[in-house]
Amino acid sequence: MPDVQHKRGTRADLNTLATADGLLIGQIYVITDEDRLAVAKTIGTYQAMAKEGEGGGTFSFCQVRNTDTTTDVNVTTAANIPFGGTNDATDADYTLASDSITVNFDGVVTVQAHISQTGSAPRTNVGIWITNNNTKVSGVGQSGYICQGYHDSSSSHVSATFAVSDGDVIRVQGEGRAGSGTVNQIAGESQVTVERRT
Repeated sequence: MPDVQHKRGTRADLNTLATADGLLIGQIYVITDEDRLAVAKTIGTYQAMAKEGEGGGTFSFCQVRNTDTTTDVNVTTAANIPFGGTNDATDADYTLASDSITVNFDGVVTVQAHISQTGSAPRTNVGIWITNNNTKVSGVGQSGYICQGYHDSSSSHVSATFAVSDGDVIRVQGEGRAGSGTVNQIAGESQVTVERRT
């Protein structure tokens, strides 16, 4: 292996060199008081590198599918949709319940909700949205309506990215947006996924 040497110094030494526009673009520097590397971006700026185990945040996710097929989701007043029951994946970052996911960290999440529904009443359509501590944090997802005699199923989809705090409770709520009549979820086809971003 060839013998390669890089300039070494404390963070203060590197800052002094950068202030004097004394960096060599593309040069690797060793920051001795932090045991890390830095690369000069310009003659006056550098980017310090993260050490193994630093930076990038912690990625985790949970995914659940419904077992409830009896709750009417085509209601006139917004209500929580019971999307849980089958846990496809989870870890200690989440506490799961039948109609909620509690986050056990501070950070940013992306939530995706897909609610599959079926019914025999004509022209029903359920709109859904995501809430954090019962405050709406997404738009409304609603797709094709159920048409009696032609097709008896439909689905609604929505996603949102937002900040959370330890203990926040994420839910999916919905209400009827078209015809009245009972609409239920299809077993195992509704799915909610929460991905931790930071």
